[in-house]
Amino acid sequence: MQRLRIRDVRKGLLLGLLALIAPGLQADPASLSVRASRARIYLGESVQLQVTVEGSSDRGLQPTFPQLKEADLQFLGSQDNSSRSIQIINGRMLQQTLLARTFVYQLTPKRAGRLEVGAVTVTVDGRTAAARGPAIEVTGVESREDVIVTVEASRLTALVDEPFTVTLRIRVAPLPSPNESVEPLLPQRPPHLQADFLEVQEIRGLKQPDLKARLEEMAQQAGRAPAFAINNYQAQGFGGLMGFAFDNPFEPRPIPFRLPVKRVTHQGRPYWEYGFTLDYTAQLEGDYTFGPVTLKGAIITGADDRGQAIMDEVFTVGPAVTVRVVPPPETGRPDWFVGSVGRGLRAVASLDTAVCKVGDPLTLTLEITGQISVANLRPPLLGLLPGMTDDFRLYSEPFATETLADGKRFRYRIRPLKHGTLEFPALPVAYFDTERMEYVTVHTQPLPVQAQATTQIAAVSNDGAPAGETQALTAARRQPDGILLSPADDAGARSLQPTPRRILHALVWPPAGFLLVALLRAAWRRRHAWAAGRRQARALADSRRELRQARRLAAHDPAAGALRGAQAVRAYLGARLGVETRGVTAADLPARFRGMAAPAAPMASLQAAFAELEQLPFRPQ
Repeated sequence: MQRLRIRDVRKGLLLGLLALIAPGLQADPASLSVRASRARIYLGESVQLQVTVEGSSDRGLQPTFPQLKEADLQFLGSQDNSSRSIQIINGRMLQQTLLARTFVYQLTPKRAGRLEVGAVTVTVDGRTAAARGPAIEVTGVESREDVIVTVEASRLTALVDEPFTVTLRIRVAPLPSPNESVEPLLPQRPPHLQADFLEVQEIRGLKQPDLKARLEEMAQQAGRAPAFAINNYQAQGFGGLMGFAFDNPFEPRPIPFRLPVKRVTHQGRPYWEYGFTLDYTAQLEGDYTFGPVTLKGAIITGADDRGQAIMDEVFTVGPAVTVRVVPPPETGRPDWFVGSVGRGLRAVASLDTAVCKVGDPLTLTLEITGQISVANLRPPLLGLLPGMTDDFRLYSEPFATETLADGKRFRYRIRPLKHGTLEFPALPVAYFDTERMEYVTVHTQPLPVQAQATTQIAAVSNDGAPAGETQALTAARRQPDGILLSPADDAGARSLQPTPRRILHALVWPPAGFLLVALLRAAWRRRHAWAAGRRQARALADSRRELRQARRLAAHDPAAGALRGAQAVRAYLGARLGVETRGVTAADLPARFRGMAAPAAPMASLQAAFAELEQLPFRPQ
């Protein structure tokens, strides 16, 4: 009975603790963020709203805009932005997944002024997440039917490596009869066009046309024909003098560009249409906005009684167009999709060696090439690929990545876990084929590996059993660091405990070696001082021997004997004093001995004797 009560108390405590910590164990609630592609637009233009939900990738979510008024909202689609990562810690593979999805809308204001998007909400797993949307400034523009500027894209959604075009059109109403065949632009007063995408500059993520060559071609065709000025392109020269214009010739003037022109009918009305088309190819995912285009200047609207042109100042805006470069569709996307699109993908795998030992690290190289998009090509995660066997330990993420001209090269680490002839399986690599408009999977070739058994190690049991009763560590036990222990024979098993002899060696030899190295270093540093000491010790005996030979030489050649005696004295002084004495004379001796505290009397006797030796060779015989 008492035991039952104790169990009930324990159970109650456990349930209470769970109730306290349960709120902390629940999944983090979803979060919401809202971003607009532009903060300022003209009336008639559209802006893209991106609503990103973090914490869920459910495409069935429906963000709401309860406070949005006086604007049209169109849903363009959603995109899965989830990411996965794999870590291996102490031999255990940990996988982390971050769920996210972005919903894209096209927002078109209905009036000029400040447009507040207001609160944006979404319900995820019964919980409501909210975020405040941005504010957009909308500038009103007078709508005209006689001048219409448009920017049009061949497609509003494109895949990476997919081409598209952007066309600029300026439609101007013709003059009344009988001047309908005359273009409604005055060559001396070209209207001005302003557009950011007409600047000669790089747009990251797009393969662009040769805009500079296109502009130069239109500038050369201008002549005296009706033309347009574009952005801030200017020239400096004396062109105005030829046209009887008396402006400052040194002042820069806009360059006229002759845009291709034709007669068209738009919405049942005739127009003169000026414009051109630019070709682009998407290289990176993202949103690319072209425009807006503003037109400011004078156009001809008719002629007076004298046949003079009637001019009208206009200002109008061509709304911008946005092209979304998106990933391939989610339907049918394999888990081994590498993010690339294109044609003719090739995948080749190789190992740095085909023969190794169990547990040795091998380098697996995976090369992915073809007519594919390289910027968004990501490495496959080996741990998530199907068909991977238990014969190898896989490190999912590559340790090195190299970008090639037509692809990428990834290098991974793998370790064989068994001995024998193994086969590293074929790797599946999926991409989106832009010709077939579907996902295509290619496979690498399987790679054979000959893994040899590792060194056998046995350990003595803790209960003091003899060597014959040791328990072998089996290869089936995989150690966290990748080292495998194979079975050991009982007869060959040897204790791993240190013996007294090994302990003595470990205590004696390291200090002795350190002391020996220290002594050798000290001796090497003093080798020059020891050599000088030996020369000093031999200096007196050597000089006496040389003086005796000089005395014998002086018996039949006094001059030669004197020279040899002087050399013997110099050698003695040099060895004893440690200075250079070759070429030293008697007059140099006081300077050489200065600072040595030598007695004056012996010094004077040495100087006199040395002077005598110097003079002997020069005295008459």
